[in-house]
Amino acid sequence: MTFKIAFFGDSITAGSNTTVNPLGFGYVSMFKQMLETSDAFKDLHVINSGVNGNTIQDLLHRYQKDVIKYFPDILVIKIGINDAYNDFTSYTETYRQKIYEEDYRKLIALFRTELPSTRIFLLTPYYIADEKSEPLYQIMAKYIQVVQGLGEEYKLPVLDIQAVFDKAVLKSPALSWAEDQIHPGPD
Repeated sequence: MTFKIAFFGDSITAGSNTTVNPLGFGYVSMFKQMLETSDAFKDLHVINSGVNGNTIQDLLHRYQKDVIKYFPDILVIKIGINDAYNDFTSYTETYRQKIYEEDYRKLIALFRTELPSTRIFLLTPYYIADEKSEPLYQIMAKYIQVVQGLGEEYKLPVLDIQAVFDKAVLKSPALSWAEDQIHPGPD
């Protein structure tokens, strides 16, 4: 029996995926490579449903065709950099954080209704920064709080990717992890 894991998100999830390389070169393909060395995961099917530039609203519009149709056993959701970046570039006090939270809540509810036996995992968005005082880092912190709060509310596991990169920049500067401080490479 095939075990299916779907990854749903933006360009960080996509990892430059193509029809020739559907898993891309990012964390989704690295995850698959780690597991395929074990016979226990020989029937694992990994689906990369990451799309460049997506926000939480985009995920709401495409959740059926890019996740539901696969009926995954596990669903991993990672979304938020584009939502936070839109706040960062808007130069207004009207933050998208509230909309992000409302739409993320809708998305979780839809998955729980339409895929009741699927285990859902949330990954926090992140911004790789040397200084926590960087404006985009500060905005991102609000989005991370939303994801952590939704994890608590819905009793879903949350992996804090921001915390991982906060520790990583203590060893090497942010630009060594990702030239744009957003899309880490496989190195």
